[in-house]
Amino acid sequence: MFCVCAQPAPLDPLRLFLRVAPERYIRELCRQHGYGVREEIYSARVVIWLMLWQRLRGNVGMAAAVQYLLQDEAAQLQGDCRRWAADRVSAATGGYSQARTNYQRL
Repeated sequence: MFCVCAQPAPLDPLRLFLRVAPERYIRELCRQHGYGVREEIYSARVVIWLMLWQRLRGNVGMAAAVQYLLQDEAAQLQGDCRRWAADRVSAATGGYSQARTNYQRL
């Protein structure tokens, strides 16, 4: 007799993150800690995810994280920022680095 067992679905860390840390939760967390909430490329949600992504990949650098963000895989994180809409997002790491510093207390 032959049994075909279903394979478990591969773990998708981004999908899991989006479920356990929805935008409203991140906004409330920012409000509680005195951060303003703006629609920008490196929002708190994006920064938190990229930092987690870096750790999941064995502490890869910021350049790799920014490249990941610019790929379609991370399109779910792109907010209503005008620069996303105009496709004017730089691959430089300076904005991400500054945003990490700004959100370090979360």
